[in-house]
Amino acid sequence: MTLTRVHYESLLALGYTWMFGSSLACKAAKQRQLLEGLAVQPAKRRLAIDFAAGSGLHIVALADLGANSPLSIVSRPIRD
Repeated sequence: MTLTRVHYESLLALGYTWMFGSSLACKAAKQRQLLEGLAVQPAKRRLAIDFAAGSGLHIVALADLGANSPLSIVSRPIRD
């Protein structure tokens, strides 16, 4: 098991489930349905980028839709 997966499953999963009211997998499946309804079809051999990814729901959905090398970019909050 990768360190990332261990970190998610041992620390983050419970928090996300609490915040979303359901599991990340369930919410990502709903995002996939949304993207499919918008006719989003990631091209093979193309990079899919989710800027300000937050929890990563969209990048998981893009990967499920077949995006090759999905990438999440999370930056620190901009403050005045």
